[in-house]
Amino acid sequence: MLIYLYLYIIILVYIIYKKAVMVLKDIEINTPFIKLGQFLKFANLANGGGDVKAILKAENAKVDGEIETRRGRKLYPEMTVEVEGEESFTIKDVHA
Repeated sequence: MLIYLYLYIIILVYIIYKKAVMVLKDIEINTPFIKLGQFLKFANLANGGGDVKAILKAENAKVDGEIETRRGRKLYPEMTVEVEGEESFTIKDVHA
């Protein structure tokens, strides 16, 4: 019985830690901007247009901390994109 409690505590600590530590990855682009739908596919967060549509319709994408539902939203360097359940990404200019 004590072993189950111990395992439960370890799993709970892991889940809390995983949510508390947000990994921020840089995605480099060599154009002035990238559209949100293209970005989601480029960052391997979506396999195709249908996946992009589902992510945006469920309001699971945030740009600079605000929910975004427009596939054509232009993302410029230094903007941050978060997708619920995934890491956060910062757009970087390859030329900078």
